[in-house]
Amino acid sequence: MPSTYFQERMAQIDAERMANAAAREAASRARAKAELAEAARLRKRAEQEHGYVYFMRSGNVVKIGFSTNPRGRVKSLRTARPEASFICKIVKGGPATERKFHERFAAYRQAGEWFDLSGDLARYLERCIHPIELPEKVKSSEEDIRL
Repeated sequence: MPSTYFQERMAQIDAERMANAAAREAASRARAKAELAEAARLRKRAEQEHGYVYFMRSGNVVKIGFSTNPRGRVKSLRTARPEASFICKIVKGGPATERKFHERFAAYRQAGEWFDLSGDLARYLERCIHPIELPEKVKSSEEDIRL
C-alpha cells in the first residue's frame, strides 16, 4: 500500500499538470482571439486605404473626398451643385490620405469637405483645370482573393 506522502505528492503533481494544461489552453485561446482581431484590423485597414481621394471642382470651390468608385460618386455629386462639376485630380489612398489633404488645406475650408479654390490649394491644382478620365471601381480585397 502506497504511503500517504506518495499519494499526496501524486495528487499534487496531477493538480499541477491539470493547471498547466488549463493555462496552456487559455493562452492558446487568447492567442487565437488576438490573431483574429489583428487579421480583422488589417483587413479593415486595407479596405479603407484601397480607393481614391478625389478633387471635384465646382465653380470656385473644390470638394476633397474619398471613394472606391469615383465614377459613381461624381454622378451623385453632380446633382448636388448648381454649377458644372468635374473631378480634376485623383490620388490613390483612403480616408487617412483624405484627412491629410483636409488638414493641409484647412485654411481654405468653406463647409464640410468643400474648400475655396485659392492659395496653396489653387497652386496644388493649377495644372488640373480640365476633367480627367476616371478609374474603374476598386475591387474589395475579398474580390481580389477570389481571382
